[in-house]
Amino acid sequence: MDNQALKSNQIVMVGVIVGDLVFSHEMHRECFYSFKIAVKRKSGKVDYIPCMVSERVCNLNELAKGAVVKLQGQFRSFNQYSDGRRHLKLDAFAMDIDVSDEYEGKDQNEIYLEGYICRKPVFRKTLCGWRVADILVAVNRANGKSDYIPCIAWGRNAKYAAGMEVGTKIRIHGRVQSREYEKKVGGETEIGVAYEVSARDIEEEK
Repeated sequence: MDNQALKSNQIVMVGVIVGDLVFSHEMHRECFYSFKIAVKRKSGKVDYIPCMVSERVCNLNELAKGAVVKLQGQFRSFNQYSDGRRHLKLDAFAMDIDVSDEYEGKDQNEIYLEGYICRKPVFRKTLCGWRVADILVAVNRANGKSDYIPCIAWGRNAKYAAGMEVGTKIRIHGRVQSREYEKKVGGETEIGVAYEVSARDIEEEK
């Protein structure tokens, strides 16, 4: 794989597997499975991050509920169709997984992205007065495809990102977070979960 493509999308997470390993799909006689990792923030809040792993990466029997793991790979996106609509699905794609009790209590959630703004950032203020910017970043893969990663910036970073144009090349360092939201479906309110990169540092490449 292209080293530059690897460098432009890197994720490292240490957390606990929640739920069971579920078969996802098969491609070129290689089977892939999905699961979730619970990663605790310093604040005590927990993010539940969806992950994808190939049967060739590790012994799948070790990926049991409650196992403490260190995952290294990339944060990837793909389109999923349901109810006649297209949804952007996001996963931490594992390129390496290590299962060990030594990682217990050492929760880690780090991501580095290098890509291009593909939609004009949306700047807003929350009810509490926080400045927020929503950014969609396209990160190129070695195979010519791209991952479209929703990112969110706060405070001065939000103001900085809000002035950027489509096509701007940026670098983002932060963490992946899960966030619940309410949506109306057929007159009823349902709870959905969104996944995004919360940017700690943003840099525009000149």
